[in-house]
Amino acid sequence: MNIGEREFKVIREPSDSLKLHYEKMYERNQNKFIRRSKLDMSHLGEEFSHDDKVLKLVGSVDALLMLVVDVNDKSVFAGFTNEATFAANFAQEMGILTNEMLHNYQNFQSSGIVIKKSILESFGGFKESMKLTFVYEFLLRMTYNSVKIMTIPKIGYKHMNMRPESIFWDLRFGDGKLSENEIKFWISTAKKEYFFVDDRNIKYTETV
Repeated sequence: MNIGEREFKVIREPSDSLKLHYEKMYERNQNKFIRRSKLDMSHLGEEFSHDDKVLKLVGSVDALLMLVVDVNDKSVFAGFTNEATFAANFAQEMGILTNEMLHNYQNFQSSGIVIKKSILESFGGFKESMKLTFVYEFLLRMTYNSVKIMTIPKIGYKHMNMRPESIFWDLRFGDGKLSENEIKFWISTAKKEYFFVDDRNIKYTETV
């Protein structure tokens, strides 16, 4: 995958390791930008094949999200993700993800994101202790800290929902399956923890 090795780093997540999924994306990387990818994502658009092209796309923003086509295990269309930044009833500035928007709508994902390394160094990456809503908390934290995130108005990836043995599949159907109470807990926790850059090692305790 040619995306300009001097400036970028492709981050892929092993499907069989939850811990590695939370790996700090900037460690041992001297690049200016980080790009995150997943094993259950297929790239549909043109690659970032030249440094200047990405710099032009970034412009005055700090991170770029991709429009994602969601499909089931038979590749049947299921919907879009990250498109809400273009919805009139959500977006104050077309294409820009805001903290207020995230409080009203949670269906965003960071797969395929291109983000400045300096942003991750300042405000942190995914928090290892956060289950289920680690991407949601991450985006809340970025936007709270005035990180400007824009969705590119072009389909960039096809994503298979609930790929067997993926992290989210495990949290719903596997050994790590969450109860309804725990799901609600992690959604609520994300809305509280984004004020903190460091992972405070939050744990869920089942109540009777």
